[in-house]
Amino acid sequence: MNIDTYSFSGDAVTFLGLIGVVSAFVVVVTSFRRFFNSPYNVRYVKPQVDEPTTTDSGTDSASST
Repeated sequence: MNIDTYSFSGDAVTFLGLIGVVSAFVVVVTSFRRFFNSPYNVRYVKPQVDEPTTTDSGTDSASST
């Protein structure tokens, strides 16, 4: 096939192809966004930060008498 056989003169096939490319792009972007925001995305595990608990260790004034 020569490049002369391709004509982008604005016929209906060109517009249908453009609509197909745009819709495929929308589907791919939407699916990636839904996957990476879903619980099925287990590649990154958010680290658990344990906060130290404050306990009152032996500062009771009644037991020091």
